[in-house]
Amino acid sequence: MKTTHIVSLEELNTLTVDVSESILDELLLEFAYTHFEQHKMPLNHTHKIFSSYLPLSQQYFFCAFASKNNEEVIAPYVLSSFYLNQIQCNTTDVFILDNFFALYQNGKLLYFKLLKELVLKHEITNFIQKSLQLKLDNIYEISESDFKHYQTLFLQEESKLEKFDSIAHQKRTHLKRFVFYNTLIFFCLCGYFFFYDFINTQNMAPQSSFTPLKQKKSLTLPLTKLFQNINTYGLKLINVEVNNKTITLKLSHSHKMTLIEFMKLYASTIENISYNTKENQYELTATLKFT
Repeated sequence: MKTTHIVSLEELNTLTVDVSESILDELLLEFAYTHFEQHKMPLNHTHKIFSSYLPLSQQYFFCAFASKNNEEVIAPYVLSSFYLNQIQCNTTDVFILDNFFALYQNGKLLYFKLLKELVLKHEITNFIQKSLQLKLDNIYEISESDFKHYQTLFLQEESKLEKFDSIAHQKRTHLKRFVFYNTLIFFCLCGYFFFYDFINTQNMAPQSSFTPLKQKKSLTLPLTKLFQNINTYGLKLINVEVNNKTITLKLSHSHKMTLIEFMKLYASTIENISYNTKENQYELTATLKFT
């Protein structure tokens, strides 16, 4: 029989990141890795990452830990057993313990924070209301014995509760599809330009026996670099049109400035940039010129 390991708070690294809008699912894992790296908390393939998005304060909350086996949950997650017998839950609740507090919304873990020193209840609620911009419905003070009760209940009734999952597991399939999609387009375009350059070279005739041919500059290498940059910036390629020495691209990203910064790499004309409310992302159409 498998035993679920409860990961203690001391084993967890947490991070809160301000954003202007939600991140695309296929980019969230890389986004988390990048920000942990920037805060000198590098991760590797053994780490699992829990994430939640707080839309009112426009923040992402991340929690990472080195995984030892597949059956693991973080300590604040066991409080989900509090909602075990509730048919419907649409409240925002905070559970306050001696060493941490956990914020739940609609019965799901949203945020938690380790308390390294004594913090008063009103200080915690003020933090939640002002920094996270959430209005609390219920405040529960949980003793050590209460927490052990919920921990035991969680382990007994785990099969009835929503499974704890990490974005390292959830997003891996999305990321593979994203990379495969861009790689496929990349190789198709490289093949096109290779064939295009070959045909044009074969058809070129010298003007005279004393005039050397002017070598036609290939677009294959600039195109290779273009797709490397698209992946580096985490952009999604929606459409591409090739016309001689120009390429018209349609790209998307959750951050408008990321698209603009990418376009600064090239001699380009931005034809249109708009926000797609259905996809929750910015879409940019531009023409790139290669000389």
